[in-house]
Amino acid sequence: MKSRKRIVSLLLVLLFTVLAAIVLVPLYAIVLASFKPATEVLRKGLNLSIDWPVMSMDNYRFLFSGT
Repeated sequence: MKSRKRIVSLLLVLLFTVLAAIVLVPLYAIVLASFKPATEVLRKGLNLSIDWPVMSMDNYRFLFSGT
């Protein structure tokens, strides 16, 4: 009985790990996209790559200052 409980516990941990990845990966992609210019996002779509030369704070500057 103890072995069955351990297997169920392990399967629940695995299930919740997969569910967390399903939720967090798109959020990570959206946060990365917020640092890229709109043309770059439209050209390459939402992706998980970090392209340092393209990244900037311009979207946040525009959001908080309006210029």
